[in-house]
Amino acid sequence: MKIDQAQVLIPGVGWGPLRYGFSQNQVLSILGLPEDISEVEYIPKTGDWNRCFQYLEGRLELHFDQEDDFRLGGITLYDPDLYLLKQRLHQASKQEVRDLLKRQGYAAPDWEDQSAVGQTHELLDSQDTGIFFWFDNDQLSEVQANYLFEGDGDTIIWPHPSRNYIKDVIQG
Repeated sequence: MKIDQAQVLIPGVGWGPLRYGFSQNQVLSILGLPEDISEVEYIPKTGDWNRCFQYLEGRLELHFDQEDDFRLGGITLYDPDLYLLKQRLHQASKQEVRDLLKRQGYAAPDWEDQSAVGQTHELLDSQDTGIFFWFDNDQLSEVQANYLFEGDGDTIIWPHPSRNYIKDVIQG
C-alpha cells in the first residue's frame, strides 16, 4: 500500500510536513501564505488569543495560541482524506475509527452526541491521541488534532522538529 506522506496524521506530532511547535514562519515557508487569517480572543479582555491560518479552500485550519508563543498547536481538517496509523480514514465510520484505535492499543474514545433535528453530528474524543473525530451521519467529516501532554496534564510534549516520524509510521 502506497501512503501519501502529505496526508499522514501522526498523533502528538503533526500532519504531513507540519509539526506541532512550528512557528508561523516555519508553516509559511512550507505552505505559503494562507487563504485567510483570523484571530479570536477566547475570553474577551483576557489577552488569550488564537490565530488561525486557513488553507485548501477552508478545508485545513492551523491554530496558533498566544499562550504557546503562537506555535502550531492544533490542526483541523474538514472532509479529511488522510491516513492515521497506516489506515486511510476518508469517510470512515465511527466503528472503523474505534476499531483502528483499539488495534493500535489506544483507549476507547469517549462518545458525545451533538446532533440537531434531522442531522446526526457525533464526536469521538480520543484523549490518548489528542484527536477529536467528528461524524455527520456516521461518516468522518472533521478531524481536530492537537499536541499531547505529559502525565501532569499541563506540560506540552513538543515533537522533535527534525525527526522523520512519517518514515517511522510507514515502515514501523
